[in-house]
Amino acid sequence: VQLASDREQVALGEDEFALVLPQERLAEIPGGFLLGDDVKVEIETVGRRAGQLANLQLAVGGGPRLLEDGQVAVEKYDEMRRSFNTTRHPRTAVGISEDEKTLYFVVVDGRQVGYSIGMDLFDLAEWMRRLGAYQAVNLDGGGSSTMVVRGQTVNRPSDSSGDRRVSNCLMIVSTAPVGPIRHFRIEPAAFQVFPGQPFSLQVIAQDEYYNDVEIPEGLLRWSMMEGEGEIDPQGSFRAGSRSGSATIRASVRGVIGSSFVSLEALSFCSILEPKDLRLSPSRLTLSPGQEVDLAVEVQHPSGEWVPIPGETVRWALKGKELGELSSSGKLTATGRGRGSVEAALGRLRARAELRVGEKRLESLETFSDLSDWRLTGTRVPIHRCSIQASSEQVATGTRALRLDYDLRGEDGVAALYLNTRKTLPWQFESLSFQLYGNGCDHLFRVVLQDVDGERFVADAPGAITWNEEWRTIEVPFSKFTPHWANPAAEANAPFYLEQLYLVEPRTANKSQGTLFLDDLSVVYPPAWE
Repeated sequence: VQLASDREQVALGEDEFALVLPQERLAEIPGGFLLGDDVKVEIETVGRRAGQLANLQLAVGGGPRLLEDGQVAVEKYDEMRRSFNTTRHPRTAVGISEDEKTLYFVVVDGRQVGYSIGMDLFDLAEWMRRLGAYQAVNLDGGGSSTMVVRGQTVNRPSDSSGDRRVSNCLMIVSTAPVGPIRHFRIEPAAFQVFPGQPFSLQVIAQDEYYNDVEIPEGLLRWSMMEGEGEIDPQGSFRAGSRSGSATIRASVRGVIGSSFVSLEALSFCSILEPKDLRLSPSRLTLSPGQEVDLAVEVQHPSGEWVPIPGETVRWALKGKELGELSSSGKLTATGRGRGSVEAALGRLRARAELRVGEKRLESLETFSDLSDWRLTGTRVPIHRCSIQASSEQVATGTRALRLDYDLRGEDGVAALYLNTRKTLPWQFESLSFQLYGNGCDHLFRVVLQDVDGERFVADAPGAITWNEEWRTIEVPFSKFTPHWANPAAEANAPFYLEQLYLVEPRTANKSQGTLFLDDLSVVYPPAWE
């Protein structure tokens, strides 16, 4: 047993391996270890399958068991806390069929309200059973839940920074050589759009082992077989101006590799008549120079509201001196005054009221006194982190909050929390603060709590990539979504500022350094009177 610093490189000899754990965990091991002790590690497989596992080459830990012999086993062996089992999170699981001929890899997205908030482990176990698994186990979830197929991430990981760096994975690797095309199709094979809506199609060509086969340039042809619409040589379809149906064809004829091929595939499109049209937001309050992308939704015949690309509708700006409006619905405010933005789709019309003027700021914290701020952390050496009111770097006033941080130490997401409780005024538009950066590339987040005690979280725009200068960070109220601890929460005013925090999910990017915060303010929209 030896002690190593956070980033010290330790040489391993032939046939040697390392068991790594924090020093404070040594005392938790039965019998205890002391520095300098020699440790003998014995690993064996037990149970009815021990003989089959005797020659295993690699093992990846997980838990709890989801299915055992076709039955839900989430709490059979008391492997995890109940709260871990019953809370909805992103999940990863692997299972195998009863005849041991089919392997199931499953990833469930979560922590993304409006898309997916995840599954609890009982739901996950039932889903694995429905898929056909007989034995199944839960693996590392949360921001690590990622599925990659042929080099492309096919799910939506929950970390705002994108795919999280992880230390291991389970892989299926095909070593079969690429052969002639055996599978040729358009994806999707059937889809629904609204009049005038663009939609991208792609052709999938694969051999008998599902290796992708590249189609030489010039051999692929797109065409319309019937119905209203247009398709270009890249597979971009635009629906006609009336409801109905359309059939799109993709064909290949020529020599690919050493074989002559003549193939075609069809995709069927339903062009639906929308019931209604709306814009979001329906009321715009902007400052000169500010930009906003208006979202367009149409009401499906079933009554559900569905987002569509801005290029689908015709746009008009009433009060042209107020700004510039693109064909996709991006509005750039320039002047001052009142007007409206209008969108049209066939006979339907939608309107958003517009007001352009100066925003108003109200100071919430000058950081001259930090008595109501408290520092805590997750997976950080908190004894090496501190806050103080400092005059070393100041954006306004006489002092700023100096944050000395160290995110190194443990694997997993590291977070350093600035805890407070400040009442926020009603009808605020966003929170604003000044941040003196150091180029650390870490993320900054804000947590609010509503009157019911529910929590809501939002990321500050972008990572901290600037160095030795102050920048204004503005976090709109509209960007706050329910915290993963209460994914179905609905926001009810009044609100309280609970946390500002520094976060880093990537182990290789964890660092120590100093940041300064100043001029925490509430931003109000321009007045409408």
